[in-house]
Amino acid sequence: MDPERVSMTGFTVVPGGAASATFVSEYGISYTLEYTLTLTSNPVIWEPVETKEGAGQALTLEDNTPNDHMRFYRIVTP
Repeated sequence: MDPERVSMTGFTVVPGGAASATFVSEYGISYTLEYTLTLTSNPVIWEPVETKEGAGQALTLEDNTPNDHMRFYRIVTP
């Protein structure tokens, strides 16, 4: 698996609660969930939300405070 290409297996937003992204991780690779409020700025400014290390199984990263009207998410590796 290429850690630079993360394929989400699920993305959930609970009204008034957390947004969470689930994907299959690679052992020992660090993953960060990031968000931005707009995709039209140049450059796009991404803010980190949560970072976890992969264990070769399903991993979920959460944004527990998605207070904005709309957020765009991505998962990155260093």
